[in-house]
Amino acid sequence: MEESGKKPKNIARTLKPNWDLIRTETFRTGPSMFVDVLSVVDRLYHRIMGSHRSELDRATRLYSFRPWDDLSVADLDARSRPLPENLIPTSIDELYDFYGNMLDRTGDFDIAPDFTFDLDDREWLRRLWNIGQDRPEFFKAVVAGYHGSAVKLLGVGKPLTGPARTHAEDAIRKAALLYAAHDVQTTAARARITLTRPAGKLVLRTTERWMSATTIAVWRPVYQLLDRVLTSYRTNDEARDGKRESRPGRTEIENAVKETAIGFTGRSDLLNYTRRRRDSIIESIREFIELQDDAFWTPLKNNRPGALGRTTSQDWYSDLTPLHMTAAAA
Repeated sequence: MEESGKKPKNIARTLKPNWDLIRTETFRTGPSMFVDVLSVVDRLYHRIMGSHRSELDRATRLYSFRPWDDLSVADLDARSRPLPENLIPTSIDELYDFYGNMLDRTGDFDIAPDFTFDLDDREWLRRLWNIGQDRPEFFKAVVAGYHGSAVKLLGVGKPLTGPARTHAEDAIRKAALLYAAHDVQTTAARARITLTRPAGKLVLRTTERWMSATTIAVWRPVYQLLDRVLTSYRTNDEARDGKRESRPGRTEIENAVKETAIGFTGRSDLLNYTRRRRDSIIESIREFIELQDDAFWTPLKNNRPGALGRTTSQDWYSDLTPLHMTAAAA
């Protein structure tokens, strides 16, 4: 690693929200090898991004129709999961509300007729409800998103014929279209996250529009601090072998940590982390870095070629912009 030469910024401004969680978990676990650090990072990543919850919990959060901005990336990924059984409507009014929210959870129904055609017509919902009184399994399949199963259930028991069959098939068609409309909205919400909070709750928004280069700019101070520490740190074994203390020395390193990560780490945390454990983790991090190619560090050292003007979604989704993501879903 090369010395960056520039003074690291105070990363507390952008990393503050969950740093207490990271600090507490790190010192509670007490990693002494870099593999232990990676394990802590993996666990914290899932907590911060919301993927630590069960699939049922994530689907429940998604289909409880809370505001889009309150949902995590993991919650939005639950769109592939069926509606949890405990959320299946148990009254005609709940059915109206459910499909109204599937169409638009913001509650702005003034614009609905402009893009929904006959999907906001409640008559088909009333017919679905009436059919469901005699065919509860069919009703659950339609509402929960098992539309293929719903078609098969039309022939189970006494087959539906005439107008009842027509009404049932119409309900399946419209329910499937509403699920498709909800899927498009979920994709749009996912695209919005790439512009507003791609690191979940870990990083405070520093700009109105988060770009690919923003991520590099936010995390470069972390790299700079790591660079200074790894270059200057002298383990006890190195001291015994005659390695001279580098400049900046230990005091300067401690001051740099305090200056760069002020508010993150308490003195009691550092006192409880023994010198032997610090030496061990520094050595293992150095060994890890030796195994990485230049591409691992290049984006943090300098602006990545082509990063300017790119959105985070282009890094995540095969060069797709948020608009392309939404258009592809539609």
